[in-house]
Amino acid sequence: MGAVMGDVSEDAPTPETRTYALENRTESVLLDGGPAMGTVIPETAPVQAVPNTQNQYVHVNDRPVLVEPGSRKIIHIYE
Repeated sequence: MGAVMGDVSEDAPTPETRTYALENRTESVLLDGGPAMGTVIPETAPVQAVPNTQNQYVHVNDRPVLVEPGSRKIIHIYE
C-alpha cells in the first residue's frame, strides 16, 4: 500500500524540454479560451516529439504546451 499508480515525476518537464519547445515552433493550434490543462489536442494538429525524451509538444494559441503521448491531453503549459 501507499504506492502511487501513474506517478509521472520521471516524465516531469525539464529545462531542456522547455528550451526545445520554445526554440522549435510548430504550427499553432487555435483553441477557444487558449490552452488549458487536460484539453485534448485535435487529431489534425501536428504534435511533435522532443528528441531523446517521451515528451511531445505543440503550440496552442502561440504558447508551447506538453501533451501526453497517446491521449494528446495537455499536461504542462509553458508561461
